[in-house]
This record gives sequence, structure tokens and C-alpha cells, in this order.
Amino acid sequence: MWHINQNQASVNASGLSASVNLQQPHDGVVDVIWHGTPWPHSRLFQVRRPRSGSRYDLLDAYARGRDLVACYRTASNESLAIQVYWRFIAHPDLDAAGFELIVSVQTELLDDDPCLTVGSEFLCREVLQAGEPGASAFAQVSLMDRAAGAPCRRTGTGLFLYRLDAGYGSYLEMVHPADFFKAYFERSCEGDVLRSRFELFEERLEKGVLRRARASGLLLRHGQDAESAARECYRRWLASAAPLTA
Repeated sequence: MWHINQNQASVNASGLSASVNLQQPHDGVVDVIWHGTPWPHSRLFQVRRPRSGSRYDLLDAYARGRDLVACYRTASNESLAIQVYWRFIAHPDLDAAGFELIVSVQTELLDDDPCLTVGSEFLCREVLQAGEPGASAFAQVSLMDRAAGAPCRRTGTGLFLYRLDAGYGSYLEMVHPADFFKAYFERSCEGDVLRSRFELFEERLEKGVLRRARASGLLLRHGQDAESAARECYRRWLASAAPLTA
């Protein structure tokens, strides 16, 4: 399903095509086309190391069915090893497709700061957040009083539904309850592009310990009941078995 050509990986299945530059995980999943409609200005699941910039050394990468796997070492003066899985997911009955992101970290130091951020950016007119873990209801996230560059901070349930501009559909972004601490949202200076940011691995990391976090992002078709689809996608994802990664 995933195909690698040098350092560029691509996928085309279930109405969704996209690509990843394996040397630049901070760029995220790009070139997104959903049922024939390109999503302009979209970068999904950008993986960043906020306290040391965006430099990564790619050690290895391979495709295995619906999994794209890449292993990195952070900047030369650090000792943090990062493994990233982009796992393709599709729910044909819900007209939904996208990716599960599985990030693992290890360190060679006796004590290390493993903090990473995962986020996306796209054209968006409205953000909704699930009000409780069962996602029985969604409430609008108020961004109107936030100046550009002043992020809106959210806690609670890590389940967010983005209503994109007319004709593009919706995007569902969720972080597993065991891994969600807080989320930040901010608009570009022009006000059209919305950026999300989720902080992972807030606790210190010891040598020999493997820590893993899961997030998921799904594209939903235009015209469907996005809230019902989001609720069902979230339920299925939480009920799925924990991934067995290398």
C-alpha cells in the first residue's frame, strides 16, 4: 500500500492519496487528495522536537503493507531515538480514511526530556471538541478572540473535529486518552490556515525505557453526518488492539 521512492513515500487507497518526505517528518503528510479534491495548504501529523528545532537524522525507513516506518536520531548533540509509524486506516462504511500515528522514543541518557509535538495545519472554518470521553456531544472551540500567534489551549478529551471550507469535507484528529495532556490551536496571520499542536511525552525518560504514544487523523466526506462518523471512528479506534511495533 505504501511505496517508497528514495526518501519520498506515498500512498493511494480508499479515495485518499498523500505523501511523506521521510527526511523531514516535521513537514507531515502532504499532497493530500481526498476523492479527487486536493486539500490545499494541508500538512497532517507534523512530528517536531520543539526544544531542539526540527533537525533529524534518518537512520532507516521501510514500508510494510499499510505501515510506513521510519527511525530517526535527533540532532547530533542529543541521544534520543525516535520511531514513527504512519499506519493507513480506512472505514469504507463511514466514508473515512486517514492515518494512525504511532511514535516511540528511547534514550541513551540516564535522564532525558523526550517531549515531542504532533500537529496539523489546513484551511478550516470551525473546530469542535468532544465534551466527554464517550463523545456523545461536541462543542465549538472559540478561536475568534485569539490574536494570530496567541494559541488557544484546550484540555479534556483529545478528540477534535474540524469543519473545512465548503466542498472539502471534515477532518477528525484524536490522541489516545492515555497520551493526551493538552492541545493548542492558532490561526495564521491571514486567518485562513488553522494549526493544531499536541504535546507528547511530558514526563522525563530514563535509559532503557521505551515510551509510545498514539494519535489518529481521518478525513471525512463532504455532506455526511460528521459528528456521528467521528464518534464511531473514535469508538473503533479505542477498541482496537494496541499496536505491536518493532
